[in-house]
Amino acid sequence: MPMKLRVLYHGHCFDGVASAATFTRFYLERIHPGASVEYGGLLHRPGNLLFEGNMFDGDENAIVDFKYSPSEKLTWWFDHHQSAFLTPEDEAHFRADKSGKKFLDATRKSCTEFIAFIAQTKFGFDSEPLRDLIHWAHIIDGALYESPAQCVELKAPALQLMQVIDSLGYKRDEVTYFIFTSASDLHVKYKLGKTLLHRDGIPDSEWLELPVSYYREANLRMMCEAIRYAREQGATSIEFGGEDGSRADVDYIAEIHREGLKAGGTRPSTPDTVGCYSPFAVREYIPVIKAAAPHAPLVVHFHNDLGLGAWNTVTALGSGAEVFTTSVNGIGERTGNAPMHQVLMQLRYLFGIEIPGFKYEKLRNLARRLESMSGVPVQPTEPGIGLNVFSHESGIHTAGMLIHPAIYQFLPPADLGAEISYVYGKHSGALVIEHALRHAGMRPEPELVARVLAEVKRVREERAERSDFSEFHRQYYDHLNRMGLTADEVVDIAKALTA
Repeated sequence: MPMKLRVLYHGHCFDGVASAATFTRFYLERIHPGASVEYGGLLHRPGNLLFEGNMFDGDENAIVDFKYSPSEKLTWWFDHHQSAFLTPEDEAHFRADKSGKKFLDATRKSCTEFIAFIAQTKFGFDSEPLRDLIHWAHIIDGALYESPAQCVELKAPALQLMQVIDSLGYKRDEVTYFIFTSASDLHVKYKLGKTLLHRDGIPDSEWLELPVSYYREANLRMMCEAIRYAREQGATSIEFGGEDGSRADVDYIAEIHREGLKAGGTRPSTPDTVGCYSPFAVREYIPVIKAAAPHAPLVVHFHNDLGLGAWNTVTALGSGAEVFTTSVNGIGERTGNAPMHQVLMQLRYLFGIEIPGFKYEKLRNLARRLESMSGVPVQPTEPGIGLNVFSHESGIHTAGMLIHPAIYQFLPPADLGAEISYVYGKHSGALVIEHALRHAGMRPEPELVARVLAEVKRVREERAERSDFSEFHRQYYDHLNRMGLTADEVVDIAKALTA
């Protein structure tokens, strides 16, 4: 077994990803050439609970472009932020470290550039092959653009992400690239409008005066240039499309897909970005969109604002789409994306369609894992993965279940790695009490069963009368509200940085 390196990096950040790529290249060339590498993105969260013990599961563990951890399992650390430490104790722990593998320089504009410098000067690493990646990480993280136009130029910095793929050792034709613009007139004119003007050298004063037709044409041109550029750089699999497709002119979506394919794209995608599609609209529009590019696989992406994300996905698959996107636990913006478990269960149990090789019995474990990492719990009645999915309380239901589970349970618990459980309370009946006693090796005499049942109901009622969930309710919503920073906290940060 090769030794395992775990690399934790600042997620959702170009410099974070570029830092992970640069460190990996250095590590595999100069430290352990045969190591296997696994990655994990880190995000800032309220409080000091940024790290979990099981994050550091490698033989060696590295954090790049993120705060320091005093864990004894941390082997390597690189950061360039002034706020690199959660506590004074963490800083003292770092200052006392003698390993020669933990580095901080708050004067550096990017962590990528800092890692390359340390790797070269202290370990003899040749960073020249990563020159472009380091250059753009330095510019992006340090906001060192030469002009506003450089921020929107196609060839940099966004498509320099291909440099990250290179540095991780993957060939460019082994990766699918995602080039996305917008499709609705609302987005094209008001979200992208000024960017499109800047690309054509038109002043902002023309923004509201120019017709939507100009923005549609300029938007198409921008997307196709990006696709052609990706092709020129060696990409062979390119997904593309227009955001906010559910509020867009279907004919314009069709044009986006046709022109994108001509430019070299391979897989058109249409999203319901704000979750306003109905299954009836999906059934009407998806065949039209598919007909515009019948020979290319169509990707669909639905949000869950009306609770229809999963069913819209399944409906789209039955209307001509071939590829679908989901998220674990339905996590995502606003009400989230189409929940993966719901889509998979609807396909499996309503239509007999299974994903080859998918481990359905791991869905509930996956849900618990994401809850612990994200801090966002799922409701107990969530289909398939919720706590209560396979639990029964009422006397009628439990009596039926004890005769045959199929009487009140459509989904086989074992399919999802679960077991049937019973809730004992005021709705319980004698049969479920008998079942509990037998399971414990006790004789369920009628008199004992009656006395136990009466006591169960009494205890449950007393608990209900004494229960006050107001503090739990407050803590729950306080936790959720503190997962991001408030506007006041943003202002406090600004004041502290300018003091």
